[in-house]
Amino acid sequence: MTTLSSAISASPQPDTDLKLSFRGFQWDDLPRVVELYNLRKAADGLDDLETLEDTRNYYQEPGFDVHTQVQLAVIHDQHGQEIIIGTCDLEYGHTGESRNWIDIAVHPDYVDRVWDRFADHCEAELLRGASSRQSDNLPLAVENWTYAGSVTTPPRLRARGYLHARSFYRMRIDFDSEIEPVALPDGFEIRPFAPDQHMQLAYEAHQEAFKDHWGSTRTPFDEWEHWLVKNPHADLSLWQLVWDTSTNEIAAMTFNRRYSENEPHMAWVNVLGTRRPYRKQGLGYALLRNTFRLFQQRGFTSAGLGVDASSLTNAVALYERAGMRVWRQWDLYAKMMRGEWLSSLYGEINT
Repeated sequence: MTTLSSAISASPQPDTDLKLSFRGFQWDDLPRVVELYNLRKAADGLDDLETLEDTRNYYQEPGFDVHTQVQLAVIHDQHGQEIIIGTCDLEYGHTGESRNWIDIAVHPDYVDRVWDRFADHCEAELLRGASSRQSDNLPLAVENWTYAGSVTTPPRLRARGYLHARSFYRMRIDFDSEIEPVALPDGFEIRPFAPDQHMQLAYEAHQEAFKDHWGSTRTPFDEWEHWLVKNPHADLSLWQLVWDTSTNEIAAMTFNRRYSENEPHMAWVNVLGTRRPYRKQGLGYALLRNTFRLFQQRGFTSAGLGVDASSLTNAVALYERAGMRVWRQWDLYAKMMRGEWLSSLYGEINT
């Protein structure tokens, strides 16, 4: 199959003759879209590349209309053949939620020429879709998550009126020596996750543990299952639950998976949480260290997780104490499509 880059190289178009058009995604477009996202990652110096399976799973999220919520920017070569040079994903908040999301990737050879034109189209589509889903008086925000090391995306976002709202870290630990078990406080024990017995209990415990985290809303079960259980890298044998033996309730949980095809020896902590009544007892630290021990026993040589850099529970310090370090940073940019700046969510305006 001809790659996107080779097709573009064979059919250059001068700036003055760039006829750009837009259309919705079709499943035959998937390889080209994945290539665009990976070209953007490579330009940013990232090596955790997307796979067809990763992107297909993302586009099969419950309630996601892939044909309208994935928009493509296309040009045509001298023979009239279509070339996809840009893709954007549009995500809408649930009913009553102001937050919406946009992600734009343009072929590096065309970023300077079409990024803003494509962004105009994608933001208009996002506003139209969000407005049709929400009441007229609800403020509507659009957010974009971008790698902090990117040299192209943040300046473009700021030029379009986006403001930096929050930062998130990806933290990592390399298993350089044998990890020893950590004892839990009396009255608690770690048990492996049993899908046929614990699925609904784990879901409810997760929703409760994260309800006071920044920007958190209750996730419908089918979406939760899609992202955590049906993820292409999921491995439910890596999930662990801390139980209160006196009440037989879940006190803390960790839901884990393989990280990526590019780093098969790295494990990923998707979720680490402690229900509020059980905090400040050392459960999170003990569970995390014992999870690292499980990873090591299963042949992984490193592990990572994502965390809010301004976590209200001081999670960054906990992870550093457990031996992790900041590996990468992602920044959240936001702007209002309708209504006043949501200072209660994003904080005061700080340009």
